[in-house]
Amino acid sequence: VDLGCGVGRDAVLLASRGWDVVAVDSSVPALEKCTSLARKYAGRNGGRIQTLQVDMRKVPTEQVVEQVVKLANPAQPRLYLGVRFLHRPLLHHLACTAAVGCHVLWSHFMDGCQAWGHPLRERDILLQNELVSSIFSASRGWRTLFSHEGA
Repeated sequence: VDLGCGVGRDAVLLASRGWDVVAVDSSVPALEKCTSLARKYAGRNGGRIQTLQVDMRKVPTEQVVEQVVKLANPAQPRLYLGVRFLHRPLLHHLACTAAVGCHVLWSHFMDGCQAWGHPLRERDILLQNELVSSIFSASRGWRTLFSHEGA
């Protein structure tokens, strides 16, 4: 599941490697581009992409995850991916409800990035160790395979 997929570059890459992907974004034009890229590149190795247009900041988190799981049916998602997308309620929900064996791969702007430009709003920036220590923490049953912060 590629959350906040934009035009779907990462979703298409996963599909081109044989994964079935649910690509989620609020932008209809971005999802149309994702579908176009998928037709061009992803189908060669058996992967497919389904798109879901939803504004994850406006729709209750439980509903978003429910819609994603329905599209991923019959299997529970094995990977949640987020690149330059941050919505903390969604991450907290995933940390509590993702199936055993599920992986989360997240890449986002860290505190300190403001010196180089965007994003500037505090709500759009990850704090040091935020994902590992408070959201996907060992106390919640998560194991960190790799973590890198900084340039």
